[in-house]
Amino acid sequence: MRTALIRRPLALSLIAVIAFAAALLQNAAQVASTRAQTQQQFTGQVVNICGIVTDYTASSASAAGSMSFKENNVTTSLGIPPNLSFVGIGPSVVGSDMCLTGVINASGQIISAFIKQNVSQSATTCGVVNAWTPSTTTSLGLITIGGNTYPIAFGTSFQGTFGISSNICLALTVNGLGQITAGAAQANSSTTPSIVPVELCGTVTTFTAPTATTTGSLAFSLNGATYSYTLPAGGTISGTGPIQVGQAFCMIAPVSTGNVIAGSFLLATDFTTNVVVCGVLHDYHAGTANSLGSVTLGSSTIPISYGTSITGDVMAISSTYCITGAVNGLGQLRSGVAALVALPTATLTPFPTASSVATATGTPVPATATATPTNTPVPATATSTATATATNTPIPPPPAIASFLSTSVKYGVIRMGTRETLTAQAGFAGPQRIVVHVYFATGLQTAFNGHTNSKGRWTKSFAIPRNTISQYSSVAVVTFQIFKNHTSAKDFQTFRVVR
Repeated sequence: MRTALIRRPLALSLIAVIAFAAALLQNAAQVASTRAQTQQQFTGQVVNICGIVTDYTASSASAAGSMSFKENNVTTSLGIPPNLSFVGIGPSVVGSDMCLTGVINASGQIISAFIKQNVSQSATTCGVVNAWTPSTTTSLGLITIGGNTYPIAFGTSFQGTFGISSNICLALTVNGLGQITAGAAQANSSTTPSIVPVELCGTVTTFTAPTATTTGSLAFSLNGATYSYTLPAGGTISGTGPIQVGQAFCMIAPVSTGNVIAGSFLLATDFTTNVVVCGVLHDYHAGTANSLGSVTLGSSTIPISYGTSITGDVMAISSTYCITGAVNGLGQLRSGVAALVALPTATLTPFPTASSVATATGTPVPATATATPTNTPVPATATSTATATATNTPIPPPPAIASFLSTSVKYGVIRMGTRETLTAQAGFAGPQRIVVHVYFATGLQTAFNGHTNSKGRWTKSFAIPRNTISQYSSVAVVTFQIFKNHTSAKDFQTFRVVR
């Protein structure tokens, strides 16, 4: 465990730099190292949670285990699949305040996770509320104040009354993942100094410890930008390891005007989890140079790190996507490539149904009496109109709608320079237009346009290019789209590229 503390005399201001060694969740057959973890890809839902561990039951070769966290009176229970274990974590962790960043499968079981000790930080940030989505007991919320976005932990509620466009100061507490766990709002009188919580992961490019009379400095490189901060004079640093240029750290710090760190802050070892997350897109905002972004797929909201945007297919609300990317030590998406899986379900105009045709009845013409000079009565003559015969107009059957019976990739793991084979079987026989895109982790794309054969089958063999493995991911996403009678259908597959 790495722990570093910066203390100022007489407790006038406490700056705490605390870095915890991450505990790695891995398969028992894997090497117990962060390097082994970062070479894998995990498909599921990203989970970021802190709280008191109320239960820990290790899994065995034949039985699943479990782990539960409680924060804000909300208990979240996660399963642990058989043969999966935490390195350095055991039953004694119950009662500890911890944070977990990881991936869970469709059954709510952890398939990848890092665990570290939870440390809370405080700040008061002021400005206009630009956006606010309250959290629930199962989903993170988000609030944007003065252009800065912060995630909100499960079950968090705020004291005070405010809404969108309110100008407030929010005294807040954030946990070890930068999520707001408590907050009290009051009107912004413009006299309260605004302290902005900075939540970033990057590589240390500058570090100078403060002395009794001189300030220190700490700078990070992230997405091509440099983030520099001043450490107040009079602080001291202690810990189990040095802070060195070139190290990857995550920092949560209250920062005042002039980028001066204004109180205790957290510095923890960074780590990366490679993920594939799929779902219906409900919201997306790219990260800016000074504010987090976010993406909500299905019921899962994932913060996006500073200066990060999702590349790949254009993101459209209500469409279904798979995002291949990497999550950092604060649970933020630090890279992502989106692949469209399905367009929104359109409301089809129903075909007209057969309706009865009214049968015309003969309408008698009123009799006309004609007087004659001889006063001889002339009988009235009634004339009827012709009767129309009803006919039923046949309704043609609805046209076939595009669909897939199956799609596949031949090799789930394949080396660069060798050939992969893609196959699709349409739901209907006959030639149909098909478009296939292959998205590699580096952003490189390959596209194929063609038609299925007379049996509705399409296949394509191609060589895996070089430069298709990024530092964060090696997974490629393949999207298949087929067209028939002005309709289309989509499906997707993935495979992993190795050197």
